[in-house]
Amino acid sequence: MLRMSLLQWSFISLEAAPLAATALFGSWKPRVHRWMLAWVVVQCVEEAAEVTFGLLGRHNLWLGYVFEPAAAAVLLWTLSLWQAGALARLTFRAAIPATLLVYAVLTLALDNTSTFSRVAQPMLYIVGLGASAWTLVARSHATAGDLLRQDWFWVCGGLVLFFGTFSSLGPVSRLLIANNVAMLNDLYLFSLGLMAVGFVAIAFGLTRPAS
Repeated sequence: MLRMSLLQWSFISLEAAPLAATALFGSWKPRVHRWMLAWVVVQCVEEAAEVTFGLLGRHNLWLGYVFEPAAAAVLLWTLSLWQAGALARLTFRAAIPATLLVYAVLTLALDNTSTFSRVAQPMLYIVGLGASAWTLVARSHATAGDLLRQDWFWVCGGLVLFFGTFSSLGPVSRLLIANNVAMLNDLYLFSLGLMAVGFVAIAFGLTRPAS
């Protein structure tokens, strides 16, 4: 049965920071912000389900195989709205079915839903990392104003931190779970801390005017 410290609960609760920021500083959000919030909702529902199953002592690793492809599709669509050119937007949208197809093949061929994903979910995180980093760099290059005032700068920065952290977590967890559970727990706590910082950055970005 899963047991969680107060610090872990604090980090996990910050995953909802973008939703709280929107509620506190709310006005009718532009389209791209609404899609970003949809991605946050998917992540929060997944986290809540995994924690609930874990607290009940039930297997919860299969949940990632369900929620992560949905989150990836929403993310790519969201980031497509921040692309400056039509070709870039089309590329991001075309990547959605391609990514889901590759994910399905990798899951069926190489993964086991009863344990940490070896290939399929890390692939989704790498796609998310690449798409977020591309958007951050491309928009930064094309923007003449103060980057710290741009919504996409904070959101994409938070996404890069999130995906950069979790892209390697599954494979490393597979190595540690059988031999060093204490180190695995420390790794998860560190990862949750970085995730919390990423979601706070996303929350701040969503309080900025859309650009």
